[in-house]
Amino acid sequence: MGDALLLQPLVAAWLETGARVALAVKPQWFPLFEKRPRLELVPFSPGWAAEDIAKKGRRPLRDLIAAADVLREAASGAECIDPRGDPRTIVALYLAGAARVESLPLYWSATDCRLPPGAARFVRLDRRATRREASRAFAPEGASYGRVSLPPLRKGGAAFPECAGAIGLLPLTPWIGKRWPAERWAALTKELRRRGREVVALCGPGERSSAAAAIGAVPVVKVVAASNVSDWPEMLAPLAALVTVNTGPMHIADALGVPLVVIDGASRLPLWAPEGDSSFVLHRQDLDRRVPCHPTASNGESVQRATTARITAEDVVAALCEIGALAPQV
Repeated sequence: MGDALLLQPLVAAWLETGARVALAVKPQWFPLFEKRPRLELVPFSPGWAAEDIAKKGRRPLRDLIAAADVLREAASGAECIDPRGDPRTIVALYLAGAARVESLPLYWSATDCRLPPGAARFVRLDRRATRREASRAFAPEGASYGRVSLPPLRKGGAAFPECAGAIGLLPLTPWIGKRWPAERWAALTKELRRRGREVVALCGPGERSSAAAAIGAVPVVKVVAASNVSDWPEMLAPLAALVTVNTGPMHIADALGVPLVVIDGASRLPLWAPEGDSSFVLHRQDLDRRVPCHPTASNGESVQRATTARITAEDVVAALCEIGALAPQV
């Protein structure tokens, strides 16, 4: 979700020039984009993007061929952009007949995999680039480049009254190495309740039981589930603050200006950090040389121990005070 949402300004910049734009994203993220002339949304869910760890990379050649088949109509003969430096996407675009692919020389999102010379036309970035800066590097010269916009999603109602004024907890992400231990969520919830704050846990469709387990099954916490991507702004906007792992809805909260405390594990920073003035990113990456890295099924628990598990409930409370979401106790 974060990948797609953060491409909004780049898509708008190219449309401003009069270009036709085909955007390949998972179909569940289509609501993140307004219907506009010359914009085509291509449903793209390659095998290597599966959230089921067991399915990722199991059939790499077949996944590449299948991805190329999906992309062929839009990519054949076209100028293409891969804003992540993902070698698999670059290969799939060329297999689909792309005239040229513009990308990054490194797969910075996870493994720092270096692409060979000639694999694409490379856009070079400073390693301290944010995702916004990385995407902007692919924008046409002279085009305006705005911020992420959420009008396509906002309903303007009060569909989730339990979120009004509460502190939200967003504990779930597919990658174990990016999660925070359940006992820490439980300790944080206990402290927030002691201070008289309402607390709600947020999750996606079919994740209620997983979210409850992820925060230690604290019985006093309501679990609020989105039924689709359009629910997230309505759930997030009324919150007093959000404590979250680094995951897609975090970027929606950032775009809405919701005060954020992000518990980060092995994500590349500041590439995937929120950019809002009321955001605080907690991490322990300076304590372990193995990060940033891609947390997989085999290394996820060790990455969690090296990063998020070193962050305490007291750290999060202090961060909430720092952004003004909690009053410091004297």
